[in-house]
Amino acid sequence: MPPQVNFTQDMILETAFAIVRKKGLEVLSARTISQKLHCSTRPIYTAFQSMKALETLVIEKAREYAIQYLLQGEGSEPFLTIGLRYFRFAQEEKELFKLLYMSKERNLEPGNFQDSIFGPLLERMKQDPHLQTLDDDQLQTVLFKMQVFTHGLAPLAYTGALTSSEEFIRECLSQMGRSVIAWEYYKDKVE
Repeated sequence: MPPQVNFTQDMILETAFAIVRKKGLEVLSARTISQKLHCSTRPIYTAFQSMKALETLVIEKAREYAIQYLLQGEGSEPFLTIGLRYFRFAQEEKELFKLLYMSKERNLEPGNFQDSIFGPLLERMKQDPHLQTLDDDQLQTVLFKMQVFTHGLAPLAYTGALTSSEEFIRECLSQMGRSVIAWEYYKDKVE
């Protein structure tokens, strides 16, 4: 008789994440996981109370993955690098992009940044020389406004409709970023 394989929560979670990353959350089921692991569905339900509980962990793992993805890359303009990575994420990680950035569960209200995917991004923004004199509220406003702009363009990258070079995207983000940042610096003088 072959040795019995014990499937840990981590093994099942990793498998579920791989499925979602490749095919999307809508195909995730105990059956798709068990097929990938070459086992029955019993280990999945033994390890997790419900599929909903597993889905919640998969979404959290996707958020953590996205944060690390967006924070990769070096340069003298960390905030611009985040924007460029966001476009690349839309192109390279289509299912995760759809899950995290194109679902109705996403809350983009500026006051919710601390408890969302954006908290670590705010910390990275503080390293940007163009943003170092802005306070946390101003940084949240800049991030929110740039997220609206960037997310307006990113689905075009996601669908393949925007095939422009990275240099074009860089220029678009730079121009809008300069405008948004300048407004935060000078809005009190204009109002």
